[in-house]
Amino acid sequence: MRKSELKKLKQILLDMRQSIVMGDKTSSIDDESLESSEMPDESDKACTEASQKIAIRIMDRDRNLLRKVEKALDKFEDGSFGMCERCEEEISVQRLKVRPVTTLCIDCKEDEEKLEKVYQKDVIEEQ
Repeated sequence: MRKSELKKLKQILLDMRQSIVMGDKTSSIDDESLESSEMPDESDKACTEASQKIAIRIMDRDRNLLRKVEKALDKFEDGSFGMCERCEEEISVQRLKVRPVTTLCIDCKEDEEKLEKVYQKDVIEEQ
């Protein structure tokens, strides 16, 4: 992989990290809005609770993505960025541009997904 491509990918990851961190500051749940006992009726309570659940899911998703971004940035430091964790071959630049936090090449990812489908099918058949 060329240095210019690595530099672009690292900048994408840095931008992702910045976006997630800034999003956390602007999307934090206001404690005052959590007081369902102050809601005038049940539909307001239900709407507030649904909004809170959505906000929490978004924050969890962002936290998970931030962990993946940090892991990818750490790989830049140790020189392993862009290498598949399973087969240790280089991940294609096209794949990294689409998903810079990926840890598997496309072939290994497809194999993993096939195994997941087989496992899910076996679990369903056992029930």
